[in-house]
Amino acid sequence: MKIINYLTLFLSGLFIAFIISTQWSEINKLTWSININLFIISLLFLSIIYYLAAMGWHLILKSDNQNILYLKSLQIWIFSAFYRYIPGIIWPYISRIHLTNKENISKASCIKSILIENVLISISSISVGLPTIYYILKSNSVFMSLLLFLSILFISLLTIKKHAAHLIKSATKFFNLTPTKILKLFLFYFFYWILFSSNFFILYIALFGNSNIYSIKSIYIATSFSVSFLIGFISSLSPSGIGIREAALYSILILHIPIPEATILAIISRLWLIGGEIITFLLTLLIKAYLKEKISRLK
Repeated sequence: MKIINYLTLFLSGLFIAFIISTQWSEINKLTWSININLFIISLLFLSIIYYLAAMGWHLILKSDNQNILYLKSLQIWIFSAFYRYIPGIIWPYISRIHLTNKENISKASCIKSILIENVLISISSISVGLPTIYYILKSNSVFMSLLLFLSILFISLLTIKKHAAHLIKSATKFFNLTPTKILKLFLFYFFYWILFSSNFFILYIALFGNSNIYSIKSIYIATSFSVSFLIGFISSLSPSGIGIREAALYSILILHIPIPEATILAIISRLWLIGGEIITFLLTLLIKAYLKEKISRLK
């Protein structure tokens, strides 16, 4: 399995290197300059987005009647997130389970919360990415085929509605979540992905200006991020989806912006995400140190 992981990472890197080499002359011709202020704003805004992700997981734990402070949830989520860069999808979750267990939350409850979190992240990112998904399907002339498939699926669900209702009831009972709680959590993650995608578009403007800001392309560029992020997220073949997410993002972006811009944006977006994670990690350490000092003074 490790061989497959490293091979996938190598091939993804090779694909990106191939794109850069073939487009190098066009990239050199590209006139672009970074809006430093806007770039820094987007980078700092990433910290807010990562804290929102931690809050989402905290809300899931609270919905399951788990007693944990938000600051503890935040620290656990942020510190565990760095394990994503180790090959294999399980390491951040193993770290999170271990740290959560120290807060007297059972492993079963933590695993349950992670499952719910992953499902909500996937469904909400698809929902926000629907404009991009629609455009891709439309461009490849398979939209009607998908619509037909969904219609057949809907009719099939209607015919087995009793069984579907039983499954939903069983899942609701297992996860200890009411439909109202599920809807609230979904709306939270939907809002999270809107902010994340919008911030990605701010990165695009910081790099290439605002020529597409009032165009329908702005929606496609922004939502391409949530779709590519999901592809990298569900891939267990490379650490943190490195290479896979960039390849997917590039493949979507070239439908809307010039190839040299798509190449640069796909590569810089990874450095941008890592930079945001490092800033968030350092901020969390500062918050932890500040609170520790404040508590010691009170004693």
